Amino acid sequence: SRIRIRGSNSLSLSNDPLLIVDGVLLGNNTQSSALGFGGQTISRFDDINPEEIENIEVVKGPAATALYGTAAANGVIQITTKRGRPGRTRWATWLEAGTNNEVTDFPANFSQIGTRVSDNARQAGCSIDLQARGVCRARQDSLASHNPLETYSVFRTGNRNTVGLSASGGGTGSTYFFSGEVEREQGIYEPNKVNRVFLRSNVNAQLLPSLSAQVNASLLRGQTRLPFNDNSSFGLISVGLLGRAFDCSPNTFRGIPSCGNDSLSRGYFNANVPPQDFVVDLRQQEITRFVGGVTTTWEPLSWFRVVGRGGADLANRYDQILQPPNRIRLSQATLEGSRGQFRAEIPTYSGNLTATATFNLADRLTSATSFGGQYQGEIFRRTDAQGFVLLPGTESLAGSSARFAVGEINQEIRTIGGYVEQRFSFADRLFFTAALRGDDNSAFGRDFPVVYYPAFNASWVLSEESFIPKGDWLNQLRVRAAYGRSGQRPGFRQAETFFSGVAFRVDGAETPAVTIGGTGNTELRPEISSETEGGFDVQTFGGRLNLELTAYTRNTRDLLVNRVLAPSLGATLNQFVNLAGLQNRGLEALLSMTLVDRRPFRFETSVAYTANRNKV
Repeated sequence: SRIRIRGSNSLSLSNDPLLIVDGVLLGNNTQSSALGFGGQTISRFDDINPEEIENIEVVKGPAATALYGTAAANGVIQITTKRGRPGRTRWATWLEAGTNNEVTDFPANFSQIGTRVSDNARQAGCSIDLQARGVCRARQDSLASHNPLETYSVFRTGNRNTVGLSASGGGTGSTYFFSGEVEREQGIYEPNKVNRVFLRSNVNAQLLPSLSAQVNASLLRGQTRLPFNDNSSFGLISVGLLGRAFDCSPNTFRGIPSCGNDSLSRGYFNANVPPQDFVVDLRQQEITRFVGGVTTTWEPLSWFRVVGRGGADLANRYDQILQPPNRIRLSQATLEGSRGQFRAEIPTYSGNLTATATFNLADRLTSATSFGGQYQGEIFRRTDAQGFVLLPGTESLAGSSARFAVGEINQEIRTIGGYVEQRFSFADRLFFTAALRGDDNSAFGRDFPVVYYPAFNASWVLSEESFIPKGDWLNQLRVRAAYGRSGQRPGFRQAETFFSGVAFRVDGAETPAVTIGGTGNTELRPEISSETEGGFDVQTFGGRLNLELTAYTRNTRDLLVNRVLAPSLGATLNQFVNLAGLQNRGLEALLSMTLVDRRPFRFETSVAYTANRNKV
């Protein structure tokens, strides 16, 4: 899943939205694997079981994202999981079974037979590209074509099986929801597999008349095995689309110069032809992820409420790669074989406390004042080990005999913020909100102070005014406008100059030494996004027809750019600086219609339109 909300906002940092589940911040970095798959990524958003979700809210307005400060420039996705309801235990089960099939009609490869310009020798692979560059001259009646993906298919029929069970219920003082699911999926390639187990427990309790608590816990145990694809000479589709226009199988390759001595490629780009070789390349990720959170609500007075949330997302990830020796004939390195293991611990901690006071200032004027604080801690620790030239018959690092390397990554970023928000409501038709948030982050440069994010939001229900015509055709007309700022913090140690340990040979012996590992920028600032939006909502014909229209402009300044440094400085080759700017402008429209509403049948449909223009 690659999700973008109102375009991309950064050149060097993540463009993934903030992900919050039951008030707990979850790590949502798409670059969540130590392995390369030709451009593919594993999304942490897929660690959430759809069967557990009660509601999804996409927060994309400037006034709302400003409340999340230095994390929300890419938007926010808030997910609420299912809750129990008072009453007898309600059991639910679900089952899914099906197949996965590849139905694409892949194009064939074309070429011609001709002669080389240099020596007039016969050349079977006289392609359009070589003709255009003057390498060969084609014979006009010699067009050849071959489709290795169709002739020697690399695909199989996959399958998917899911089974789950949930129980919910409770009494007047407490409710519960428990669920579990097992998922198994085999993709259209033999190496592509997913095995996952989901467990969830949600418990709500009314501890006192003025105090309630909610405890959420979920556990994921998953295993994903991905094949190479996309931009990779290992990729099944890649080596087919980049293949030859001739069938270079053992029975046909002789006499075709473009095949050379390669009798195993069958017309693919290289001799690493499935199924005998491809399946032995193991690239797999295992993850164990526990997410727990506690929310307490205290209402000592009818006009005063305090909400506290705290939680942790504890992810342990294990990536591994295995290329057995003498099996993959792509290069000398693949023939030698290799083994790599990458173990990561990725905890994310979050907590916030909010107090809200609500008053009636006048007959039709209501005021609500909120203030609070927030803490976020993001930690990443990984240990790597990799070795080459594997002993035949072994799948262990202990069997590698050359180029053995180990490494370690330790990162920790903390954010502390506070905010205040004031809301006014007049006669339930005129609404105004103003907010201000301040953040300090450990990744900021030491010369950069706290950053502030203001937000303003106003809306007017025009249909309640006397000068707007009344009728059954118009139920509600609301106009709205908002302005807000949000940001993104720099990456770990981009603001700091640090040293890295190296080994230096002196008199034939290894001596420990240091080099500059990174050239920091003490003035490094967060990327700041300022967004303005305006629009209107219309509800007509008793709610059967609804239209939402929004236009927005978002300007991001202080974009981080990895600037090249002069070698004469004696530092590293690059340094991050706040250098660039970026703009997103767009339009969003949503039309919802209830076409039929006659018991027991109801039919609804909606049409959405979005347009976004991005300029750096």
